[in-house]
Amino acid sequence: MTKAAVVAFFLVVSCQLLQAQHSGNREVLRLAVGAENDHFWQSTPTAIPLTDISPFLSFFVEWEDAGAIIRVRFSTDGHRWENWQRLKREAHNPDKIISEQIFADPSSRFFQLAVTGAIVSPQQLLCHFFSPGLTDQANVEPSGTLESLACPCVQPAYMTRNQWCPSGNCPPNPTPSSTVVKHLIVHHSAGANISSDWPAVVRSIWDFHVNGNGWADIGYNWLIDPNGQVYEGRGDNILGAHFCGANGGTMGICMLGTFTSVTPADTALNSLQSLLAWKSCDADILPLDSAFHASSGLILDRISGHRDGCATECPGTTLYAMLPSIRSNVSQYIADDCATVSAFDPILNELSVTISPNPANSSVTFTIKNPLEGEVEVAMLDMSSRPILAPRRIFKSGLEMQHTFPVDQLQPGIYFIQLRMAGHTGLFKVLIQP
Repeated sequence: MTKAAVVAFFLVVSCQLLQAQHSGNREVLRLAVGAENDHFWQSTPTAIPLTDISPFLSFFVEWEDAGAIIRVRFSTDGHRWENWQRLKREAHNPDKIISEQIFADPSSRFFQLAVTGAIVSPQQLLCHFFSPGLTDQANVEPSGTLESLACPCVQPAYMTRNQWCPSGNCPPNPTPSSTVVKHLIVHHSAGANISSDWPAVVRSIWDFHVNGNGWADIGYNWLIDPNGQVYEGRGDNILGAHFCGANGGTMGICMLGTFTSVTPADTALNSLQSLLAWKSCDADILPLDSAFHASSGLILDRISGHRDGCATECPGTTLYAMLPSIRSNVSQYIADDCATVSAFDPILNELSVTISPNPANSSVTFTIKNPLEGEVEVAMLDMSSRPILAPRRIFKSGLEMQHTFPVDQLQPGIYFIQLRMAGHTGLFKVLIQP
């Protein structure tokens, strides 16, 4: 008789079906582990307690012994089995021994667990099964946008919670806390890179975070799929659960997929860049800057990766290595691609006024080319439209006028030069860098 057969003979396995947390699409099985061999345990083939699985099966496990190594495999018939998969411990939740979420084929009907390492017996494994259901594609056109009165960088359109969870059983935190965002944290979901139904993936992450980690809502503020679609998570300026227990002052953006050795799609990177540019502009953040983060006690880049806060692979080695270029691209995007004029005027506009250099660090020169003559009132405004330098009055004669004024006394950030002349007003964005 083989060693495995001897171990199997002495197994004491009981399976108790717990109460479903969602009718029909979520179940939890409790496995009681007992074995005479304290270094190996394997369950008998067990039926998956869901009957209608689509478009995939979401699975994760809770256990009691941090030293144990858990593996799982799935089968369509209980005889032919897929390869064993090791369940890595979830890095976002240091207070609970829980695996990362994995996805299995919807045709899976049986599963089997194996435990190796120093097994403390008896102990229990809680096996979570979730079927997110197919998404109605007629309901997934992005419609969400937030108004920004001062920031010229437009927020990307996003899929609202009501769109990615139209059944309403993925509710937000009923008592959310706000936070003043000063650092932007990039993550990856460490899940599949290919899916026919990304809203279903978002629903499964909500289930994992709420019913697995025990959080009040999905942990991220925003999520982005490989097609570049942005999803509303906790939303803007809401305290998340994503950064090593030090979430204050941060916004978490999750790139759906695993980017340990794979580069995110250009469509996803473009949406990430647009989202980072919008929030940098909205929160007066310099993408190339670094600053003290009070919640963690660390000096962090304004755009950081999850691993900058604690020991984790997230956001994946490949994506993390791209962060320096992402910061540069975001900074350039704000300077070049966001609207240079935030209030259009038929006379004082981007066709007749140029600002140089932009970004600037010591002085700014504006040039006006139009047929008007007379007094020009010049003001420098902050993001809240408050004057932060004493207004200047200069006289324009002829078709062209040029004027330079110092800005080295200003803190780095986004400002607006306001020009008033002959009843016309132009407002022009300028980025001040260190």
